[in-house]
Amino acid sequence: MYQGVFWKMLLILPASIGHECASSGQINVTFDDLPPITLNAPLPSSDYSNLIWTNAHYIYRRCLLCPNLGYPILCTSGDYVGWFQGNQMLTIQPELGCTTFTFISVLMIASRRNEVTLIEGYYNNTRLYRQTLSLTKTSKYLFEPGWSNIDKITMVVPGGQNIFDDT
Repeated sequence: MYQGVFWKMLLILPASIGHECASSGQINVTFDDLPPITLNAPLPSSDYSNLIWTNAHYIYRRCLLCPNLGYPILCTSGDYVGWFQGNQMLTIQPELGCTTFTFISVLMIASRRNEVTLIEGYYNNTRLYRQTLSLTKTSKYLFEPGWSNIDKITMVVPGGQNIFDDT
């Protein structure tokens, strides 16, 4: 099964907007506007929802190979949730032309077991914010940091692994 963290309804507000920035309002990432899949797929790495993604995937809520994971609890609307593997760092950055943004909130849940997740906010490669979250696979968690003037978010499960088995 998948080990890592699922998320839904990521809210970001671009703050300093350059002339080439396509988004001037709140960005609400739900993953429901992506191409249909039956299991999981990588997010488009360049410019999905006016953001640049690294090591991000999305997964279908009715995945028959994944019956005991936390994401069906998280997926209260639509058919997809975002996901990142426990052994890889997820990064989210604004598209070219947008300099900073505010990280408003994200709805999260652990995938197959309780997970400690480290989330950090950066500006110009300097860490400004850091939060450790304890997530379970039975309860969704609304994280509302309100981190402003950042140009990168990272998320990782320290010591995480990518596990796919039949349990």
